Amino acid sequence: WHNTSDVGSNNKIQAEKAADCIDYAGQKPELGVYGDWESDYKGLTIQQMRDAIWKYILRFENLTGMRLDAYTRKYWWDEQVASSTHGSTDIPRDRKLWTANFRTSPPPLLPWDWEQRYGENCWLFWQYNNVAKIPGCPGRVDFNTFNGSRADYFDYFDLDETPAPPPIPEPPPEPPEETDRLQFEVMQDGLRVRSTPEALTDGSNIIGSLPAGQIVEVHDIGGNSAWVEIAPGQWSNVEYYGDKNMKVNNG
Repeated sequence: WHNTSDVGSNNKIQAEKAADCIDYAGQKPELGVYGDWESDYKGLTIQQMRDAIWKYILRFENLTGMRLDAYTRKYWWDEQVASSTHGSTDIPRDRKLWTANFRTSPPPLLPWDWEQRYGENCWLFWQYNNVAKIPGCPGRVDFNTFNGSRADYFDYFDLDETPAPPPIPEPPPEPPEETDRLQFEVMQDGLRVRSTPEALTDGSNIIGSLPAGQIVEVHDIGGNSAWVEIAPGQWSNVEYYGDKNMKVNNG
């Protein structure tokens, strides 16, 4: 639904914004689109309010090709738009009603404009609560009900009731490839990895480190004190001045 604000002065602009949202989404809403009319638009006469709502509806429907249904509540619509005192409008014609009425048991109270035309069962959705809580949502949540059974709901909106299939499980990890390379196990935590097989005093060739226990493969041997290339351009030291940094992991 799209909440309208100050509908008397910029109703066409708001209708265009609502149409832009649908265009941006790239698909039509499955449950339809509802204009939300319930704010206090001060200074408008009954006729001005009707004209403003009609302009909004026509602009939106011309832009989207979709029917704009209505979300509103009895006392607002009866006071601002249509009632037994002010007379009816043609707005409800073929326009679905999503009504708001905070009471604990059905039926909801309905705007006179709809009820006098279609009867007390003319509502499609009924918002009966606006302070509900659901797991995973930190704020207040609106609770609504559909005027029909679960099967009616899926049939009315042409939805697929078939439950979604369970997700495909992740495949097991690939076993490590067999290798003939010499392997070493790191013995010193934080063993430096360098871009060249040498320990520069300024540390400018340090590009990373290895944790104790990690297994590395030897791609090449170089330098002056048992340096091994563990990946292209990555060198680490096996033994440095008598301190063993790695040990052979395979024969």
